[in-house]
Amino acid sequence: MRTKSTTFAEIAAAGLEWSKQHKRDWKNDDLRIPRIVKAFSVRVADSIKPAEIDEYITANAKAPATQNRLRSLFSMIYREALRNEKVTSRIILIPSGSHCIQACAYRSSSPLNGPRSTSR
Repeated sequence: MRTKSTTFAEIAAAGLEWSKQHKRDWKNDDLRIPRIVKAFSVRVADSIKPAEIDEYITANAKAPATQNRLRSLFSMIYREALRNEKVTSRIILIPSGSHCIQACAYRSSSPLNGPRSTSR
């Protein structure tokens, strides 16, 4: 028996509920999620491609910091949907532009990726 496909609006609503329970700045998510849902609402969540999300982000946020906040919001929505078995895969969004190189360099020197040199 085939199960009903989950729409983006459904996983976004669940993401907002998670945000309200676990984040201090959930009100920012409460402002952003309705705008995102307007763009992707009736689409099946698994059918949305990372390139489509990236197009939405670049069209709706000019500042790199705002783009990163939207990437983080999309990632949280899909992470929670995957945890609750509403989608079959998680979308990974990689920052674009020059700030990506800085972010990648920072991540490579994090404690999770091995010891950091203390010599200067």
